[in-house]
Amino acid sequence: KRLNTFQQQCQPFVAWMDDIEGANGQIGLTYEIINDLATTLQAVPDEVDAKQAELKGLLESAANVSAVPDGERSEADDANAAMKEGTALKDRFEKLLADNAARCEKVKGALETAEKFEQPFTGLESNLGELEEALEACKKPITGDVEQTDEQLQKIKELLSTVSEVLPQVHDVCNAGNQLKEQSEVEEEQKTQFEEKVEDVRARYEDLQQRCDSRCEQLSAAGEQTEKFLDNHYTPLTNWMAEVEALVSPDYPIGGDMATLDKVKKQLEDLSGELSKKREDVEAAESAGQNLATELLEDPTITEDQLHELQEQCHTTKISLRATLTSTSCKGRGKGS
Repeated sequence: KRLNTFQQQCQPFVAWMDDIEGANGQIGLTYEIINDLATTLQAVPDEVDAKQAELKGLLESAANVSAVPDGERSEADDANAAMKEGTALKDRFEKLLADNAARCEKVKGALETAEKFEQPFTGLESNLGELEEALEACKKPITGDVEQTDEQLQKIKELLSTVSEVLPQVHDVCNAGNQLKEQSEVEEEQKTQFEEKVEDVRARYEDLQQRCDSRCEQLSAAGEQTEKFLDNHYTPLTNWMAEVEALVSPDYPIGGDMATLDKVKKQLEDLSGELSKKREDVEAAESAGQNLATELLEDPTITEDQLHELQEQCHTTKISLRATLTSTSCKGRGKGS
């Protein structure tokens, strides 16, 4: 009877330990789940003093069961059973406290990792879409317009700077995510899905940086080559042709004396002598312009228009120059006679 009474006294204490062990759930992959588990585990030390007093009373009850007269075999057996149950209860309680302490440390570590990962990752993931849209918004076709190319280059450089600045944080946060995955106790399938999500964000940031960097190189090369084309070919030729057009214009003052007429005639003859060389220069400009359009420009319309203009202007200049030169020679003979 005393053994049964003792066992009934132990039942609430045993049920409490069952509840504590049953509440020790898995370490999940979100801050909320881990925090709930940490709260449950941290409640155990608050109850320790009361439970230790309860355990002490139970062990005293076990000792009372063992206080039986010599020679009474059945009661002696009950006493041994009570002492064994009391000892097992004490051992289980001590193990529960040790396990709970170790579990608290492990959950605390996972909670700290989740705090480093979850909120920053959500922000990075949200900003990533905006950055990708920003890149697409400023990716206009590269043309022969130097000002437009430079404007686009500056925008891409600003975006590249932003991505490069945030990339170290991306690596830190994603590394924290992988650490959280290792600390978690969820199924392997969940771990794999979580890892894929984390690595997808890391890869997209790295790809964004690479695309920005590549676009900067394209724009820089296109801008430099376009300026070379303009400085070395298009601008000198158009300036020369403008000079010729001015000289052959009906509004150009030839003058009435022979010296002035000879001077103009000499200028025209010199320009005529340069004409074949300029035609070579136009061909070189066409070759340079075509290479530029083929290799670097995504919308070569401007450069193609410039090349067409050079061809037309060169042809017009040649006809005007020869016509004016013939006219001036005739005038010179007439004046002389």
